[in-house]
Amino acid sequence: MGLKDVVKRIVRSNPWLSGWNDYMDGDPTVLAESEEIFKEPVECRNIEELYNMLKSYDGVFKYRNLLFFNSSAYGIFVYDIRRPDNYIDHLTLDYMDYNRFVGLIERLSEK
Repeated sequence: MGLKDVVKRIVRSNPWLSGWNDYMDGDPTVLAESEEIFKEPVECRNIEELYNMLKSYDGVFKYRNLLFFNSSAYGIFVYDIRRPDNYIDHLTLDYMDYNRFVGLIERLSEK
């Protein structure tokens, strides 16, 4: 299974990322939008690049063995590519400084 397939599987299984929750609340357009937002993973070369991307853009970002699904509405769902059936953490960067973020990501990528 390729990385795009893993991303698609994760989006379809997460009701926030897929838009299913919003659809059930009456927004019929959200299902197509979410597949477009999380379509193509962006690979980040280092933690600083990842942090800046997550602060600035919605989408899916890869760093080491981790995928970060950033939604301005629902926060950041973190998945381990090796075990994509459940997210391993949920983050909100609004209240997290860079140093705390680095420590957390180092810990998550070592699991």
